[in-house]
Formats: sequence, C-alpha cells, structure tokens
Amino acid sequence: MNSKFFSLFFAIILISINTIASPSHYLDENGIVRKADGSVYLMSYFEAMGADKDGNVIGPKICPVGTHIPSLTELTVDMNPAGMSDTKQPGYYVITSFKNGKFIKEFYYSNQSFIRPAGDLGNYDFLSSSVMGNINGYRSNWFFKGTTGFINYWPQAHGGFALRCFLDK
Repeated sequence: MNSKFFSLFFAIILISINTIASPSHYLDENGIVRKADGSVYLMSYFEAMGADKDGNVIGPKICPVGTHIPSLTELTVDMNPAGMSDTKQPGYYVITSFKNGKFIKEFYYSNQSFIRPAGDLGNYDFLSSSVMGNINGYRSNWFFKGTTGFINYWPQAHGGFALRCFLDK
C-alpha cells in the first residue's frame, strides 16, 4: 500500500475517532495521546485502562473506541522491526510475556539497529499491553524506550509513560 495513501487514511481515521474521544485528550498523527493543550499525556497503565491505583475500573479507557493499547510486538514492529528475530542471535535478548499463568517467548530483540525517530516518538517511553510478569508483587508491563530503542518493564501502577493507540484490525 502506498505510504502517502496510508498516512492520509490513518489521519482520516484519527480525525473520525477523535470526534468521540474525551475533550481532555486526543490522538495525534502517530496515535500518541495528547492533552488538550498539545502536550504528551503521561500516565500509568492503570490510568490508560481507566482504573484506579488498585486496578478497579473507574472510567473509560484512554484509547477511544476503534483503537487499542498496542502489544509490545506491535510497538516493536512499528519502532524497530529490524531489531526483532524469531531465533537467538548474538547481542539479542529474549522477550517473554506472561499469558495464561506461564511465560511465553515472544521474540528475541536487540536495539543495535534502532534509529531514534524524530519528534515525540523519539522522546518518550511508550506503554504496551504486554505483561512481563509480577515483580515483587507488582504486575509489570513492557514498555518501549523511544530515546534508545531499549525494551524494559515497570510496575503498572507507576506513571510517567506516554501512550500510543493503534487502530483495531
């Protein structure tokens, strides 16, 4: 598909979705959640899910209908696909997710090929919906560092993360 066509299509979809999003935030052309004043909306996973600090749902999810919080695989495919491998390579480390009570290998990863994107994609850490596991009793999610291309995890209750909403397929 032509990249100009895809960009135009994505922009039209975002405009349509933003008409039903909260007036306190909106999605930009990269799907980054922004406050009404244009600044990047920094949050915890719980806030992104419309939950309080204990995980109880208290409101709507941040991503509007028709979009979702991307998995780590989706974020990585978008930000650094050359850094992913199905097999172990020198300098790569394994990325696992916790699903259905067990750890599952997702892919091997290296940030060696990462090229920092321009703008806010290259300035923030982006939440994913992928659960790393429980660390010291706290459920932790993977996030992608737009500054360095590293992948790391942090407890869901901690804030300070940017969020991108990807279109549902």
